[in-house]
Amino acid sequence: MDAVQICLAEDRGIHHLDELVQVGVPLVRGAIFAPRNVRLTDNDQPVVFQASPTVFWPDGSIRWLTVSLLTSLQPNETRTLALHTDGGPAQLPEWTPSYTNTDNSLRLELGSNSVELRHGTLAWQSRGDGEEPEGHYRVCLSDSTHATPSIKEAQPWRVLEQGPVYTRVQSEGEWADDQGNRFSRYRCTLTFFNQGKTLAVDFCIHNPNRARHSGGLWDLGDPGSIHFRSLDIIAEFPEMQTSWVKERPEETPYFQPDEAALKLYQDSSGGENWQSRNHIDAEGNLTTRFRGYRLYSGANPIREGLRAEPIIGLQGKSIGAQASVKQFWQNFPSALSARGQELQVALFPADSATPYELQGGERKTQTAYFNLTGDNSALDWTQHPIVPVIPAAHFERAEAFPWFKADAQPGPLEALLRQGIDGPDNFFQKREVIDEYGWRNFGDVFADHETLYQKPGEAPYISHYNNQYDAIYGFARQFALTGDRRWFELMDDLARHVTDIDIYHTEEDRAEYNNGLFWHTDHYLDAHTATHRTFSRHNDTSSTPGQTGVVPAQNIVTRADFATTTQ
Repeated sequence: MDAVQICLAEDRGIHHLDELVQVGVPLVRGAIFAPRNVRLTDNDQPVVFQASPTVFWPDGSIRWLTVSLLTSLQPNETRTLALHTDGGPAQLPEWTPSYTNTDNSLRLELGSNSVELRHGTLAWQSRGDGEEPEGHYRVCLSDSTHATPSIKEAQPWRVLEQGPVYTRVQSEGEWADDQGNRFSRYRCTLTFFNQGKTLAVDFCIHNPNRARHSGGLWDLGDPGSIHFRSLDIIAEFPEMQTSWVKERPEETPYFQPDEAALKLYQDSSGGENWQSRNHIDAEGNLTTRFRGYRLYSGANPIREGLRAEPIIGLQGKSIGAQASVKQFWQNFPSALSARGQELQVALFPADSATPYELQGGERKTQTAYFNLTGDNSALDWTQHPIVPVIPAAHFERAEAFPWFKADAQPGPLEALLRQGIDGPDNFFQKREVIDEYGWRNFGDVFADHETLYQKPGEAPYISHYNNQYDAIYGFARQFALTGDRRWFELMDDLARHVTDIDIYHTEEDRAEYNNGLFWHTDHYLDAHTATHRTFSRHNDTSSTPGQTGVVPAQNIVTRADFATTTQ
């Protein structure tokens, strides 16, 4: 059987240093039954990789395999790897998992580094061999009164996966108030790679309460919501002397000349419509205060810009540490700061105009990165990660999509679909119309068809994509067919949004609502303060009889059904 070609292309003009690349590979029925029978090569030379099956065929063979590897690419470099499924030996180096789990902590051995994670806490520390700095990390939440809830661990730190490329651990639990009542849930997933020199932190905050949705209304300000002031990851590194920041990966670092704190704070998207009504609180007040971002030295703004893709760091005599956030400006408000021996990653910064409201059943997952080397380009790739591409012919051969033809003759439909990424009203441009950005909205698709019956000159309705139509699948299919990374970005952004925001993550409401999808908003009416949910108190009725949306649903429900859920 022919090897599967995996193309890695650097197209942003930056250096990718020891990037963790992961790709889902569809496999032909009956080809492989165990990952050990797969091998990866680069110009016939074996490549160290890690593989885990995610989906199986009815005969027990692997249908989808996640392949993970570390790679470095120069600006504009392209490399093609080959995944062999001929049953030959994987040719991987000898490797033995190494961790110790006690009543108090989980200890990982990661090459020249070790990590100790303390049970019952959201804290861990790393120790190097002298060339990398020692680091102390903790996750901090403050509620709307600036109080710090206590942690109740539900699942202590445990190893999810360990191999020659990365080690992944996770802890789950909840924060509780002074009376011991649940405030919110959390899930913290740490992925260590590059021998522990690089760390990815995927942190999810979750409100498991049901929304009360009195009168069938789903506006902000619901009693089932929780409000908090900040959520930060703080890392301390002894022996550091200087702080620096890059506003974009390709830029030269700005080194702080004195001991004042450096902070880069993104308050809004920086787009032309940064004051969009898409960014209002429960009272209808705009939550964005200025366009774009500002860089501060102490309390003094020294620079400003529109859309930051920052990396921030500390430098010692022979060691260094740095941090970044995935899709920093897109998920505003966001902030990075460095002061003395401390780096602070503000996933939800306290600098925002108002506290954050997490609605019942809503959650948000964000990703931060840390690197413990003195190379200030080590995290540049986190702002524009590589998107692996597999030939369309292999997707057809592996039956990844029904009725999928790699070499079909393009017709009128294909020309229309191409307008989605190249046309004047493409999906990326649609984001700009209502500023479909911010931590709650990024990844969603503007439902601009609902503006067709508005009066000339009227501000466009705030109306979001409807999950009755599977755009994620459509974007994925187009990416597989064309290999154009823009389709992947649309798919990935929307999938992350739906997974966190558009699914009603609760077990406390009616059975037919729990864990169902929200199907967005009254048709042809503004969402107002209902955000991604339907039926705002500001709308008395749908503009067209029978056109009212349905939300949330594992099965279709009617508005009359919602009207009865007033507990």
